[in-house]
Amino acid sequence: MPQYDEDVSVEESEVIEEEEDFEDEELSIAEKVIGVYIAPVNTFRQLADRPDFWTAFIILSLIGIALATVMLPRTLPIVTSGTVEQMQESFTAQGMSETDQATALSVMTKTVRISSYVGAIIGPPIQYAIGWLLVTALIFFIALIQGFDTDFKRLLGVVPWLTFISIGSSITAVVRLMNTELVSMQQMQKLQMQMPLSIGALIPEGANLPVFIEGVLGLIDPFFIWSTIVMVFALQYANRCSRSKAITTTIIATVIILAVMGGLMTLGRMFNPGS
Repeated sequence: MPQYDEDVSVEESEVIEEEEDFEDEELSIAEKVIGVYIAPVNTFRQLADRPDFWTAFIILSLIGIALATVMLPRTLPIVTSGTVEQMQESFTAQGMSETDQATALSVMTKTVRISSYVGAIIGPPIQYAIGWLLVTALIFFIALIQGFDTDFKRLLGVVPWLTFISIGSSITAVVRLMNTELVSMQQMQKLQMQMPLSIGALIPEGANLPVFIEGVLGLIDPFFIWSTIVMVFALQYANRCSRSKAITTTIIATVIILAVMGGLMTLGRMFNPGS
């Protein structure tokens, strides 16, 4: 049986003892997925004992691929037209003839379509894997600083399961994109970086907030909040620490993640001012 941090309150000790009375049978895939939502305490206790990276990776990659593929008919015309306009301006500036431009733009259009479909297939698995590795490394580093009995492999087998909650943000974003008339690259990019149910979505259009603040508020929605709460249970068991220390770790990791995401959005706006 795993050993937990001795620095726990009476209440936390009772919770741990109560949880250890559960039957130690391995959860099925369905029980893990559903348990993340309705029984996070017991589910993450089990996942900490039996880390499971690949099941989460396969299921979420398939969901991500499905969402990206569903969006393509809506986003591809905008992406293609935006790319064609930029290239046409470049060709004209270079003095290229209309015949040569037409040939080059035809090739460019086919290339954009192919790359978009390839990206929809290989993009989600790569993005998930890289994101989970970075988040796991961050949490592992924070846990080491605090002296927890942590383990990178154990964390990597637990962290991806939090995405089953935050995937709700992606689903609602896809629903909004599917029901919105897209007219420009700038509009589409802004919609993609702002979750429909987020705090940022409530900000009036003319507010003119700094891009960093706008980006951070655009990430905070009910799915993000619930996944952050559930992260406390995940880290309590994965790091073998008290719940109070898991809360501290969760707060530190969440602040850093939001700061990084906000910074990336700021950089993206700097390199693409029109968005």
